[in-house]
Amino acid sequence: MAISPGQLTSVPAFERECFLIAPAGEEESITRKRSDLVHEFIVSPAAEELELIAVRDVELSAPGRITKRIIDHLLHARSAVADMTGRDPNVFYELAVRHAARLPVALIVDEREAELPFDIDQTRVIRFDHTDLASANRCRQALVEHLRAGLEGAVDSIIADVDPLVGAHRVEHRLTELLDSLKETLRANIASIQMVTQVMSEMDLAAGGKDRKGVEAALGEAADQAVEDLLANPFVEVDPSPLLGRPCLPQLIPYDDQQSASDFLETIWRDFADEAEIPRFKYGYMWVLRDKETGRLLNELGRVWARRRGHDYDWRQLSETGIEPGMRLEAIRPERRHKQQP
Repeated sequence: MAISPGQLTSVPAFERECFLIAPAGEEESITRKRSDLVHEFIVSPAAEELELIAVRDVELSAPGRITKRIIDHLLHARSAVADMTGRDPNVFYELAVRHAARLPVALIVDEREAELPFDIDQTRVIRFDHTDLASANRCRQALVEHLRAGLEGAVDSIIADVDPLVGAHRVEHRLTELLDSLKETLRANIASIQMVTQVMSEMDLAAGGKDRKGVEAALGEAADQAVEDLLANPFVEVDPSPLLGRPCLPQLIPYDDQQSASDFLETIWRDFADEAEIPRFKYGYMWVLRDKETGRLLNELGRVWARRRGHDYDWRQLSETGIEPGMRLEAIRPERRHKQQP
């Protein structure tokens, strides 16, 4: 059963999701029509056999855009399929994110497609003709087996030498939370991801394996540096999931004890402002932070603190507010809003 854009409110939890990375194309284009057929008659039936529901990246964003929401699905969906047909740059980008997180993904491509530009002989690529019923059925059957292996823990990734950077889907242990935070740091560093993508695209990996080793070494160095940066710099973790009503990765905010409380809140607010439809300067009225460890609400911050003292903003240094490095906070809607002064 394919999920239409109008049914996004019923998109399943990540644990039941098979995320389809595919060339989107504009409405009514040949690319879009082909993608629709592959989704409806190959990927969706394969997912259903495993009690999964296929969700497409095109259903989450306009064509050509890779949004935060898509990244969330790439990092959390239980399984994934990437259609490499047409060498769409967005498909390669999203596949790189999935591979970097060492999460299972099955690769499919049109049988007429020339040899893929990356050296992916370590992973299986299912070739098929979507216009041939027998070929499409064979592809569906092969997908079921590949996805089932992924559900059982098998992961094919060209980043074979990088230590695993992903934990369980449910964040139940501190180690898993730390690794998820590391993924958020890597995701936030878009420049680094683009640099890796550029290096990979410039190398003629299909010509031989020697260039692949260079790519793997570069990725390993980038991951090691990210870990070092994470451990060397104190941070505050802020989880917006309760506020947004969906699971998402926490923000990692570098801890600067000289930063003002208002600036700190502004940094957090920018990440969810559009989706939550919360205007600026509404801390304490439309959203508030809660300490995950103690359950304590941090009510006396921002505009609430400032107005009670006749100020325009909360100019206190972060170290004066009781917020400490390493704290794990979550953004929530207050049960009872403070009465807003005119």
